[in-house]
Amino acid sequence: MFDVSSLADLTAVDRAHGALHGVLAAAAEFASITVQLGAVLPTVLEGGDTRRWLNVLIAPIPIQILGEVLGLGEDDDGYEVEYIQTYHLEWLVQRDNDAARKAAFQAGLLAIDAALRGDRTLGGAARGLTLGPPVREPNSLPFSPATLSALIPVRVQLRGRSVIG
Repeated sequence: MFDVSSLADLTAVDRAHGALHGVLAAAAEFASITVQLGAVLPTVLEGGDTRRWLNVLIAPIPIQILGEVLGLGEDDDGYEVEYIQTYHLEWLVQRDNDAARKAAFQAGLLAIDAALRGDRTLGGAARGLTLGPPVREPNSLPFSPATLSALIPVRVQLRGRSVIG
């Protein structure tokens, strides 16, 4: 399980972003690559024969409010908001050999699925998560036809005193 204690000073959305990154970075399948956190896709994937890219992004989708709970006290200590923040995982594999590329791409998708199903609360940073189906991108690196890529939505359920902080 990922330890979120180092992320205590961040907002719930940022804490979940960092925890999502941490859970994926700790997965054995991704030990040989640097899992990125909000990075810009490079024009060339490094790594020699094993060129893979995994990036965790906050999706450009507004937060979805699920509900509000109001306390009965005079102060606002009992007020909580339950909401969904969507994140996107960019997964790319670049290999010259078609069979090796497809096998590495599928292995990465299965590793992402296993890592996130293994820790649905992201070390306590979230109430739960839902992994969406991968959206296959035609080619994120148009100058490299030997690339397979997908954008994987992850909906993370959060709860806090505010969606802002």
